[in-house]
Amino acid sequence: MFQVPIRNWAKDPKLKVIGSYQLEHMILCLEPFTLALLTRVMGWSAQETQILLAGVRSEFLDKKNHLLTIFHFIYGRKPPEAKEG
Repeated sequence: MFQVPIRNWAKDPKLKVIGSYQLEHMILCLEPFTLALLTRVMGWSAQETQILLAGVRSEFLDKKNHLLTIFHFIYGRKPPEAKEG
């Protein structure tokens, strides 16, 4: 499990850079991830959805919020080939 900041509020210089990229990612993917769900499934109008998304964007950009994204990485390896013989 890795905790990645959203924005550049972290003290670690590497996390500051990663946080800047994560903020950009979150803002760019916000509309594609939520628009279909809220309009098609929940029955919201496009205008209602855009108003909500504007509020969420402003929360991401608010400097008093120290937001984190939690990443889980799962990996595996192929088993070695069984030797015949």
